[in-house]
Amino acid sequence: MQGTLNAGRLAFENVPGAPFFDTVGTLSITGGHLSLQDALVLGRGQDSGVLRISSGTLTASAMQFSESNVWPYYKLEMTGGALNLGEFVIGRALPGNGGIGQGSISGGSLNISGQLNVGTLASLYLSEATNTSVGRIVSDGSITMLGKIKFTDDTLPSVINQYRTLQPGQRDLGTGGAILDHPSFSVSSTFPGVRAEVVRGYAGGNWDGSGIVSSSILQSQSSMAVGVVAGYEIFGSFGSGSFMGVPADNGDVLVRYTFAGDVNLDGAVDISDFSRLAANFNRGATWYNGDVNYDNFVTIADFALLASNFGKSLPEPVSKASIPEPLGIEIVGGIFFASLGIKNRRGRDRVR
Repeated sequence: MQGTLNAGRLAFENVPGAPFFDTVGTLSITGGHLSLQDALVLGRGQDSGVLRISSGTLTASAMQFSESNVWPYYKLEMTGGALNLGEFVIGRALPGNGGIGQGSISGGSLNISGQLNVGTLASLYLSEATNTSVGRIVSDGSITMLGKIKFTDDTLPSVINQYRTLQPGQRDLGTGGAILDHPSFSVSSTFPGVRAEVVRGYAGGNWDGSGIVSSSILQSQSSMAVGVVAGYEIFGSFGSGSFMGVPADNGDVLVRYTFAGDVNLDGAVDISDFSRLAANFNRGATWYNGDVNYDNFVTIADFALLASNFGKSLPEPVSKASIPEPLGIEIVGGIFFASLGIKNRRGRDRVR
């Protein structure tokens, strides 16, 4: 296709009564602009085929393909151009299974204002050359993210259940968060890899490295950070609960844009965060235990970051029970150093 086509809804799908494994062939966009006010539907039932985009622009409120859980399936092959969508569904989940579908984007830009869904048996590959913007991702399938991807939904976290750690590229949380898991690995294996991505993104406090970052930190120039916590640290070894309003459990890895010092990632810096940091002062620790500057040790630098944010909370619903009456930094500091004095008298910790 070249030139311009404006339409309401465009569907290439199996017609009831059509032969099994009915093939609809290839839709190629090599230039121009295909604009749909509604959805582009490709592959429903036992349809198969390929959508190829090498140049030009495809814009639609939604794109859905490969809802079938049998072979063959629909493929997306994108080497250039722009794909602008409100929602993108690859292999919509079916009862007891997920649809089969493949998306391979090796060039151009993918912009999704809403949600990207990848079904259980589906896959999406984003190469190093891609530039992606998405509200949030909900994926039970395989998703490879090698280029730059920015998440724009700050209300609900992305949920990626086959997350591959230590991928190149940059995953920008913006002001949001994510729940990451991999069914083939335990959280004790996944967590170090995700933490390493956050440390790599931290880049000594510049937050501009590869890995997991937040460009909002650079824009605000404030004491913000990306925190990373293993699910078992918050929920216990066999527990579960809610993270940013979405179910999570002990086997997940949780990451979030928040205040430096919000060690339990509840969106507020309060006495519970202070207590964990104080209990681990002068010890090796993770973010959850007070290492908020990622130097693998809890020191006065971590306390200073927490104290500067004490009493603050993110602009979203947070339980009032978790937010104490604001205390002055002087009071917090007095309590903190008093606790250190008690530790020294007991001969347990020595402040460097």
